[in-house]
Amino acid sequence: ATVVEQDEASKVLVFVRGPCLFAFNLHSSRVQERLALAAGLDGVGALDRLPGELVVVLDTTDARFDGAAGTGEESPAARRLIRLGSSGVLELMLTPLSALVLARPEAAEALREDPVLWLPSADAFVDLLAQGGG
Repeated sequence: ATVVEQDEASKVLVFVRGPCLFAFNLHSSRVQERLALAAGLDGVGALDRLPGELVVVLDTTDARFDGAAGTGEESPAARRLIRLGSSGVLELMLTPLSALVLARPEAAEALREDPVLWLPSADAFVDLLAQGGG
């Protein structure tokens, strides 16, 4: 993993691992309204040149995780697109204690086959692990 953004005061962590960008807001009360990441980050794995758009493949604010976003029924790998701004900056909004996982559209398509992303709840994931899956 390559750390892209780390801010101890605002409790933000962004890193790239494989074809995915992980963005965490670990602050218990502060919303990160405009977390800006510059495109063309050198040496950042598969996302070293951010494309014009990324797909949200996991959002911890989804209803299936007891969050307020979405219905929890749509496909995680067919989620909304996040487009780079004209200035080449990726801007994200993260609510307190939340995370987003973004991927290039082709990587998101491949993730459609991952059964873990289709689980309806965190409890279902724990059950899967107990059965020796995942």
